Amino acid sequence: ERIEGLAPAIAIEQKTVAHNPRSTVGTVTEIYDYLRVLMARLATPYCPECDNPVSTQTAVDITNHLLDFPEGTRLVLAAPLHWQPTIDPDNLWQDLRTSGLVRVRINGKMYTLDDVPRLSSTASYDIEAVVDRITISEANRSRIADSVELALSLGTGVMLAIDPDSDEDETRWKVVRHSQLLACRKCGYSMQTLTPHSFSFNSPLGWCPDCEGIGTQTGTSPALLIDPGMSLNEGAIRMWPIASELGPVMLHSICKATSIPADVPVEKLTSGQRRMLLYGTDDRWFRATNAKGVEFEFQWKGLFPTLEQATRLSPQLRQKLAPFVAEVACAACDGSRLNRDGHFKNSQRNFLSAIFCNEYSLQQSRRRL
Repeated sequence: ERIEGLAPAIAIEQKTVAHNPRSTVGTVTEIYDYLRVLMARLATPYCPECDNPVSTQTAVDITNHLLDFPEGTRLVLAAPLHWQPTIDPDNLWQDLRTSGLVRVRINGKMYTLDDVPRLSSTASYDIEAVVDRITISEANRSRIADSVELALSLGTGVMLAIDPDSDEDETRWKVVRHSQLLACRKCGYSMQTLTPHSFSFNSPLGWCPDCEGIGTQTGTSPALLIDPGMSLNEGAIRMWPIASELGPVMLHSICKATSIPADVPVEKLTSGQRRMLLYGTDDRWFRATNAKGVEFEFQWKGLFPTLEQATRLSPQLRQKLAPFVAEVACAACDGSRLNRDGHFKNSQRNFLSAIFCNEYSLQQSRRRL
């Protein structure tokens, strides 16, 4: 069966009493049902953190990835453990001793198994078995491969490569996650194997948890705050205090630590880099030095959360920022309506967002034209 002679664009009238914000041309015509199957089976998943292709990793792949580090690099290989308060920690420590291990990390701090602090049954802990402390060298390939195999076995297909930076507190050491499931080779981001249900914004399995598949929210408009043709150094973010004493220092520190180029137009940054600028870097700490040579640390919560918090604290500032507030695409899914894994299950083009054509997206497109 086939249809010929149709124009490349069509419009479908939704003949219902009430408007359904979840309906699109794709869902009304049921074309999207076939598209979900196509995307789940044929598309290439991309990492939402660094826009790199995501694939499964074998123990050999992980070993080769570790050996790509400069020779002499020191790494700690660890396996995340699933511990619950109902499990006797003494039995867990004994199992690790039986496996030949002598160290464990608890909430980022390393202990020997003979000096582990007592765990509270009412607290939560991130526990990792330290499998090996290695120095990257081709001569150590066999040892690294054996340690990777053991870490994957203990971590149920997941292992951690930890960079023991002597200049940082051990709880802030850089950790790269590797997985035998779908995982990014660059940053270690892992995701579950996706199915057609993962692309349904009408199902909790696929919809964005922030907007629950609607795709929009009331918030600060990026178009009003950012000039995409300018670089960060040129003042692309209009609300950034670039002329103040600490503004440029903090911006330089953030860009250096997150590898965000400050001298290229914002429109050329990756989606992950723009997301860090707008929505922050969680609980990560940055170091900077002011003009007097005093070193200080700060957290970057993101431009939008910072502005929203500021408007709650100051009525005057709320009135000043009122023109920047509008109905905008969801901050978490960029308007795609899908969770992170489903949204990035394609090439670096935002193909799915083009398919989710609703009244809001059409209005936004007309404004840009």
